[in-house]
Amino acid sequence: MRTLDAVAVAVFTLAGVACTDGAGGLAQPTPPTAFAPNPAPAPNPVPAPNPAPSFPSITVGEPVRFQFTQDDRPCVGASGRCKSYNVTAPANGQMEVVLRSVSGDAAFTVFTEMYVVPGADWWNVSGSQLIATLPALAGSIYEIRMYSPVVPSVELELLASLR
Repeated sequence: MRTLDAVAVAVFTLAGVACTDGAGGLAQPTPPTAFAPNPAPAPNPVPAPNPAPSFPSITVGEPVRFQFTQDDRPCVGASGRCKSYNVTAPANGQMEVVLRSVSGDAAFTVFTEMYVVPGADWWNVSGSQLIATLPALAGSIYEIRMYSPVVPSVELELLASLR
């Protein structure tokens, strides 16, 4: 038992020495060393958005006449040609885009497609014209996308109006 007491006294003595300042007083606790925080990794740069394709602009209320030709851009996954125009809504309202045959021949409506992006993923056929309608916001740019497998096409007229 004496051995156990001697060991206990030695442990407490060493512990006491460790807790003194060397002059017999109690040592003040050492503040933790401050480490500079690791800088957060730099965020990946946001890629610049692909610029919107540059298409000719048309004005609301002014008709544009054209034909699909071999000079128009090929459509992805299709053998025909694609043509697009941009139109800017001058005010809020309901935009109506009409594509019609100048000659009045309705045959082109069987194969021709027209979309207005964003907003009109469909169109109606009425006689010799395709009609797409969508809500429009002032200052917003809309792309009128058209497709025709018949090249050259009949002469067509495109008109965007706002109500």
